[in-house]
Amino acid sequence: MAISKCVSLSAVNHLWENDLGSDFRIDETGCNSTPGFPVAVYLDDVTTSYVNWHWHDEIEAGFVLEGSVVVGSGTSKATLTSGDVFFVNSGVLHSMQNASSPSHAVFKSITFNGSVIGGEQHSIFWQKYLKPILYAANLRSLILPAGSEYNTAVLSMLSDIWELVARESTHYEVLVRNGLSNLFLILLEIQEHTADEKLQNTYSLRQENRLQHLLEYIHAHYGEHITLDDLASTAAISKTEVMRCFKSVIGKSPMRYLMEYRLQQAANLLLHTERTVQKIGECCGFEDSSYFTKTFRAMYQVTPTEYRRKG
Repeated sequence: MAISKCVSLSAVNHLWENDLGSDFRIDETGCNSTPGFPVAVYLDDVTTSYVNWHWHDEIEAGFVLEGSVVVGSGTSKATLTSGDVFFVNSGVLHSMQNASSPSHAVFKSITFNGSVIGGEQHSIFWQKYLKPILYAANLRSLILPAGSEYNTAVLSMLSDIWELVARESTHYEVLVRNGLSNLFLILLEIQEHTADEKLQNTYSLRQENRLQHLLEYIHAHYGEHITLDDLASTAAISKTEVMRCFKSVIGKSPMRYLMEYRLQQAANLLLHTERTVQKIGECCGFEDSSYFTKTFRAMYQVTPTEYRRKG
């Protein structure tokens, strides 16, 4: 299969096949697997780009190949280096970025629907092996540093699974399913051993859920006029709480995030459509073309026209 890059909303943005019509948007899942075999593999070089905050129904696991990568998960962040493994559960907000720019940073990841392991929800495989992980409050995300318990076994499994999916060798689907099942046996063991550890507090979970709701609104309406009042209203919280959610998880203000998201979408349209620069600015929420050019240059160090020409 074609090796894809994750949802990378950055100066070097990568898109899979999508309709670039008037309702152009980024699909949160970023997963190009098939309904019959919902497993996808990704190779991401985040040296000069990053995988923006997103979430999906698929489970994700991966490892760092080169350099160091900051993996954000909910309200926590961890810096991973070569050989370190990460796991992100279904529906958990997460991001990846270079930890030591301009050094090279590359990671591989696998996303898969739980049905590959569990089948139908009434099956014993779903109930006994998958459900305990999906709903484990202490396994919303997991980091296994190189040299730690379980790291060697899990890293080997993920490497083998990644290669099987990438190469699509004979009977690879069965081998991948077996590999993922073995992975979940280890996750079950980890979950049982850490069941008594301190869990993420209720307030942090509430902030993460609120932020997901706010990001959904921004991603759906970024081309429109959006104010802090609009964000507070859509999440039914105060403006102060909106600011707090963005600062505590993403580390920037909501208006700053909105600006960067608009510019990232504009960059995509410049490379993947033939619309005029003015039209792209307008559909991405910039009413003034000169202001669009100014802010675009500030983020990408070139004008929109130059960006398109060099793209």
